[in-house]
Amino acid sequence: MLEDAAKRQAVDISALMKPEFYTEVLKKLTLPSVDELYSAIGYGGISSGQVLHKLIELKRKADKLEEMQERLQNAATAPASPHKGGTSKVVKPTNGIIVAGDAGMSVHFSNCCNPLPGDKIVGYITRGRGVSIHRADCRNMARLQQEPERFVPVEWAASSSEEFSATVFIHVVDKTGSLLEISRLLTTMNVYISDMKAQTTADGVATMLVTFVVSDTDQLNHIMSNLRKLKSVIEVRRVNGR
Repeated sequence: MLEDAAKRQAVDISALMKPEFYTEVLKKLTLPSVDELYSAIGYGGISSGQVLHKLIELKRKADKLEEMQERLQNAATAPASPHKGGTSKVVKPTNGIIVAGDAGMSVHFSNCCNPLPGDKIVGYITRGRGVSIHRADCRNMARLQQEPERFVPVEWAASSSEEFSATVFIHVVDKTGSLLEISRLLTTMNVYISDMKAQTTADGVATMLVTFVVSDTDQLNHIMSNLRKLKSVIEVRRVNGR
């Protein structure tokens, strides 16, 4: 029955019934063995078309991953194209990011983790938006890893004039002048503040969300270190994103 369904779809069942594919199907259907899978199809517990669809999806993902890996491997081992002067061709970064194997691919930074130069990053191929750049410790990584064939090697460009937004959470003692003191410090450090929100809580403290422009994690860490030196500041931490 499964072979007949495969013939109707013009696919080779032997290419689909490999351990790396049927093991995943068994796991999803909570079946202990291939024989139990065949039995379930035979007595109508599950349709042959449903099993075939799952196998085809797994094979398609494996093929995409293999194709991506081959393309990236070829890009990594291909000799650099010479140009005038006999030097190697320099890959032009996009938004301060170099995507392995595809210099012209569109790049955007994810809002969920707001990566900065200096963070470990991964590239994730999105539908219609090019490559989304995430921090390696992004809270959405578990979900993204369900489709490993979409990952592509990326790296920060060695030198970049790009600027990035970073948001920090600041917990301060709610006393006169605390917020002004923080604003004055950031101004003295020539930090451009793009947004600032503050509110006072019932326990006599104030919380702030401050967004400013930085060039990399080193600058961000320097700013946070100086903020922590203020006597009114209880806590300073980086906000991952929204």
